[in-house]
Amino acid sequence: PRQVLEMLLLARGHLVCTDVIAAALWAEGDEPRNVAATLNTYVCVLRHSMFTDQAQARRVIVTGAGSYRLSLDEVSVDLDRFDDLVLRAERAPS
Repeated sequence: PRQVLEMLLLARGHLVCTDVIAAALWAEGDEPRNVAATLNTYVCVLRHSMFTDQAQARRVIVTGAGSYRLSLDEVSVDLDRFDDLVLRAERAPS
């Protein structure tokens, strides 16, 4: 579940296909028998460990057709704030 969260954070709100997640988690031939069900379980564990309100959890970690996505409308990511501050500093007059 932690690695799934890392991948969703790195994608910054974009869809991440389950095939891409599976390829990152398991070497070819080492994947579980039912990859989709295993990833679904990982996401379920992730949602339960991050939120007490499961409706909110489903709004934050969104399940799509063969994909998952972290909704940036629902959470604030420090890395995005950091990048925004760096851009502002670069654009500021010297």
